[in-house]
Amino acid sequence: MRPRNPPDVDDATSSSPFDSSALHGRLVHGTCGWASKSQNLSFYAPNELSSGERRLPSYAERFGCVEVDSTTYAIPTRDVVQRWVDATPDGFVFLVKAFGGLCASTVDARSLPRDVREMLPPTPSGRVAYSSMPTRAKDALWARWNDAIAPIVEAGKLGCVVFQFHLSQGVGDALRAHALECQSRLNGARTAVEFRNRDWITGDVGTQTVRWCREHDLLLVAADELEHETFQRDRQQTGLPVDGTGRRSACSTKKKFRFGASACARSIPNRREDLFGLLGAPSGATLR
Repeated sequence: MRPRNPPDVDDATSSSPFDSSALHGRLVHGTCGWASKSQNLSFYAPNELSSGERRLPSYAERFGCVEVDSTTYAIPTRDVVQRWVDATPDGFVFLVKAFGGLCASTVDARSLPRDVREMLPPTPSGRVAYSSMPTRAKDALWARWNDAIAPIVEAGKLGCVVFQFHLSQGVGDALRAHALECQSRLNGARTAVEFRNRDWITGDVGTQTVRWCREHDLLLVAADELEHETFQRDRQQTGLPVDGTGRRSACSTKKKFRFGASACARSIPNRREDLFGLLGAPSGATLR
């Protein structure tokens, strides 16, 4: 899942759209999720449309990986995750998005497991910040999370766990420290970080972010998102702006791509082809 002998960030000057000599392994195509109503893919049989679990075997026959998005909103049970594993062949890869309570600024307390909620004092807003949780609540939350994804880890099907940090989470040592805590809590699972705030991946700060990720063996996530995808809530998307495509400029990929942190993520207004080639693999690709 990492480039082999990658070039230094400042040495990427090739005009090649994709430097295959820097890669080791295979590219795997996939999508974000497999069961949403918007994903009635043409190969699904009519009897598969009523259930996400019925769709997954058909999906896994055609794609080599999937980004699990539902885990952002609630921690699934271990039994549910085991059924995902059983429905997919050997070699299939899950890229699992971390539960929002582990990485968001605040979350709705109702999304937390009941036993964790019972450890927390009531809040007037009904929202809870991870940083304000007592240690025993944090420990219980991480125990729930690691137990939930254990079947994927044990089956050798985990690509990485993706921690998506919100637009409001600007550049700073506090978030860096939290990202490293998340990594340490995963019991050795590969950790990926996605900074939705573009200040993390633009200009000199972007170069520093790449080097920091490389130093700590973190995968970095980039997204070539339309503006409404960045600034509108996931469940409140209203589509493209009337006056154009609104595409965000950065070195990134179409939708989301997990890549070795040694690849560059910085501000590239003209999308320099050398760096875009390192990052611009097909949607949902993973590198081994």
